Amino acid sequence: AAAGEVDARIAGLQARIARLGAEATGLSAPQFPAQAGSALREQAAIERALFLQRRQGLQEDLRTLQTAVDLARKELVLVEGLQRSGDVSTAEVLRAQRGVNEAEARLIGRRNKFLEDSRADLSKAEDELGQVSQLMTRRRQEVHDSIFTAAGPGIVKNVRVTTLGGVLRAGEEIMQIVPQDDALILEAKVLPADIARVRVGLPATVRLDPFDYTVYGSVQGEVTYVSADTLKENTPRGEEIYYRVHVRPQAPLPGQPVLSSTGRKLDILPGMTAQVDIRTGERTLLHYLLKPLNKTLSESFKER
Repeated sequence: AAAGEVDARIAGLQARIARLGAEATGLSAPQFPAQAGSALREQAAIERALFLQRRQGLQEDLRTLQTAVDLARKELVLVEGLQRSGDVSTAEVLRAQRGVNEAEARLIGRRNKFLEDSRADLSKAEDELGQVSQLMTRRRQEVHDSIFTAAGPGIVKNVRVTTLGGVLRAGEEIMQIVPQDDALILEAKVLPADIARVRVGLPATVRLDPFDYTVYGSVQGEVTYVSADTLKENTPRGEEIYYRVHVRPQAPLPGQPVLSSTGRKLDILPGMTAQVDIRTGERTLLHYLLKPLNKTLSESFKER
């Protein structure tokens, strides 16, 4: 709104400068900018009407003053004739001559005053336009700074400030945007006891909770990120310590459905929950059968 008001002031000043320039230089009509917006066109119409009104007023004044000059000159000619015949004195001739000079001075003064006033007003308008243009630059920068562009297309999920004139602190969240046409990432929590063999590039099997595993099957994915250290989160069950792991489901293209193990196309939406199994290697059945025995032997014959 503030920028719009300043823009209207600039349009008004530009139109006024065109009108005053025409008056100061004796043009028959103001020359307004060729590329004019609606605001400037409205102001141009006003200033054009004012130009015609002022010019008509000046011409009427000049005609009146010119008539006075003509009468004074006729009187001077008449008095000079009477002086030659001896009917009037030289003083009368001088008085008539002074009347002509005064009438001519009034005529010239009226024209000069009109030009001087127009030039003075033109100078003031140009100075004001310079100041307002600087103000407009600041207003446009403020408007530019108030526009926030997301990194990509998305849907607004949550707007933090909805009141007119609301104030944001530095670094405060304005809104949340769910990306569209972007690769989906599943965020998994891995316990510290299970993190040893988890690394980027490992395959993973994802079972989406909204889709019955026995009907829709699972989705294949790949580990793309493992946090460098543990994270802590307060939950109703107490403090939870975990590693953050990102798994990217296999999809033909970003934003398209993923193909499950049963051949179904599943639309994964942000906020869905899932169970993720990361395959860290292969073990034989004998390994699982001998695991309790190996553990017992490794812990035997040790002092406490």
